[in-house]
Amino acid sequence: MTDVNNNINTQLNTTWVQETLDLCTAYGYRTTPVFSNGSTRPYAAGQDYKDIDDYTRCEHIGLVLDECVLLDYDGNKPGATIMSVDALADTIGEEFGMPPEVQVKKESRHWLYIKSTVTGSSCDGAWPYIDIKTNNQLMHLKIGKKLALVSKDDLEVCPDALLAKLGSSSGMGDDEDWSWSPSEVSRSDIVTMLSELDYNMPNSDWVNVGMALHDWHDIDGLELWEEWSADGDTYKEGECEKRWQSFNHTNGGISVGSLFHWSGGVVVADASDDSDSLAIKIRQYVHGLCGGAVTVNASIIKKIIMSTFWSSSKNRFFFLNNNSNLVAFPSPEVAPHWITAFGDACPGVLDLGDVDIMSVTEIRRLHDAVGHIVRAYIKYNSQRDSIDMEVDMFCGDVGRIDLKDERVTVVFPHKHYTESGYDEAVVIDFRAHFAEFEEFIDYLVAARFADDRKQAYLWLHCSSDWGKGLIMSALDELDASVSLSIKEIEGAFEGKPVGRSMIDFKRSIVLMVDEFKNVKSEVKQLQNKMTIAPKHQLSVSVPLFAKLFFSAEDVGSLASDSGIEDQFANRFSLIRRHGDITLRPLFKQVGKGAYFRSIKGYIAEQLNNKMAEYVALGAADAGEKGSVYLHSFQDKFGIDKEYGRFSAEIINIANDIREHMLTYEIGSIEVQDNGKNYIVRPSKIVSDWIHNNYDSSQVVSVAMKKSEIIKNIDLDKKGVRDVKIKGKVVKAIRIV
Repeated sequence: MTDVNNNINTQLNTTWVQETLDLCTAYGYRTTPVFSNGSTRPYAAGQDYKDIDDYTRCEHIGLVLDECVLLDYDGNKPGATIMSVDALADTIGEEFGMPPEVQVKKESRHWLYIKSTVTGSSCDGAWPYIDIKTNNQLMHLKIGKKLALVSKDDLEVCPDALLAKLGSSSGMGDDEDWSWSPSEVSRSDIVTMLSELDYNMPNSDWVNVGMALHDWHDIDGLELWEEWSADGDTYKEGECEKRWQSFNHTNGGISVGSLFHWSGGVVVADASDDSDSLAIKIRQYVHGLCGGAVTVNASIIKKIIMSTFWSSSKNRFFFLNNNSNLVAFPSPEVAPHWITAFGDACPGVLDLGDVDIMSVTEIRRLHDAVGHIVRAYIKYNSQRDSIDMEVDMFCGDVGRIDLKDERVTVVFPHKHYTESGYDEAVVIDFRAHFAEFEEFIDYLVAARFADDRKQAYLWLHCSSDWGKGLIMSALDELDASVSLSIKEIEGAFEGKPVGRSMIDFKRSIVLMVDEFKNVKSEVKQLQNKMTIAPKHQLSVSVPLFAKLFFSAEDVGSLASDSGIEDQFANRFSLIRRHGDITLRPLFKQVGKGAYFRSIKGYIAEQLNNKMAEYVALGAADAGEKGSVYLHSFQDKFGIDKEYGRFSAEIINIANDIREHMLTYEIGSIEVQDNGKNYIVRPSKIVSDWIHNNYDSSQVVSVAMKKSEIIKNIDLDKKGVRDVKIKGKVVKAIRIV
């Protein structure tokens, strides 16, 4: 189309459009404008557009067939094998030849009939390159072309041979019976239909979508309209609800069936479909649209369906691109990106489609044949909203997506850390400053491969200016770490957004917690993985390896003079370091920047080399080696080497509290008839004693063991129980 034909605002085209509209009105035909993107004004409920202002910048006029039948003969297809017009006349029983044509362009021809009875839907591909269209299909009237329309009253009755074809329609047209009851359409059906539409459509079309959703459900429809519209560039909060109030139960005839029509009659795939059957469907779909034949590469289809999943909550398809990055695209945009990532499964389809015969919408659907069929299959079979992220050290350079029940595992390949070289003298100097430096690096690598990372907790208790910032910055710049606060960790386990995404954890082997001042039970859950819920993104379960905790001060809730809780003792190692890195002569000589770059370069080299050694062992042996090293590391640096286990202190604490009770809580002691002494309501007395004898950082860890302490105070070792004293049942323990 030239600009002249696209733009009716010239005198010539304005005149042609007006004359054609007048002619259609006089002859009893309905019309609708068809725009360059293939969209139309809604016409499914009997709408008729005769105002020339409706046709500004339209591509052509769509004549609604209704009770007419269009025989569409695509004879100008290069290389097409199509029956002759005479043979067609014989086939359909036209003894005196074909009737007058309503529109001719080269060898492409159109004949129009009137139906004598109600029929089924259109039959695309009734014969090779010959389609039969009716009902809500359109005949496209090209702007500026000479027409030979006749009144509906003067049309010949449709031959029985064509009516029979309509009765046995393959159902591949876009005019199937979609006047369903709204109750027959599920929520997932609606979501699927909406995913096929462009949320940046013209405002009038956007309103029509809202009306169709209102017809489906006057409450849930608004919710889905809001969710779908929110992705649009011009979305305004509250606009959907404002418009919704103006809708009624007629809405100009627009219904949920209209939505089905606009979405292109989305195919719901059968769960048993595989790549071969999808390839057959694609070939059938193409043939139905244009009568042509194409070759479909089933192996590429298999790659797509095995590597892509659909999120209903985000209305996006997700897959790994050629750089093994997880990417997401809405339904209308995904097909070209599949071609980039996996190859073109049906390259020949772009050579099909006659612009003089087929509408822009038909050609668009033809060229999107692979996308149309495959999208429907994935939406039905591979819908997931929760992700497990993994980094496979043994998969080479290519990631993958593993579809599992209810979840999907996105597997990224490991990428080496960028090495930048180092000054050997600086490394030697830092080893003198940090005697455990080499063991520290070995610990990080072992934690990355160990099957169970329960023992991969390390507390670096370092004095101010010791140089912890150097280590933290080096790991951070290598993308080898993620930093979280205790508060963020607690929030993550409560399902709150933590300001981190899956990408942050993609190359990370270290979770760092800086200047932590308390430890809660959630820390024990950081063993192997945690779930994060980034704002506006899918929830993701990410792997955790080494857990580093930095502080310059003691943390009483973790360890104190009273000891350390057993579950923490089984997990944590402790390295204490003192000194000031900035006072070292070599640090002063080379400068902070050069010193830091050398340490970072050395860590990168060591991580790469040591990881390569583990990879060479294979997954099973590497996992075993990592676990063994973590165990030996804790044997040497275990936190219980400095702090006794709290379980060993419980008896001493219990004895101290019993003495306190006998000395200061005489009023709470009751004597049973048999002479045994019991103390009533011991729980409060024990709580008060703990708060009076420990600082605030220690209270939590000691209080967590209160029930064990009370059992050890009780001479019967039963803890608090019902005891009958002087005819009254009370809660008590025996202390004498």
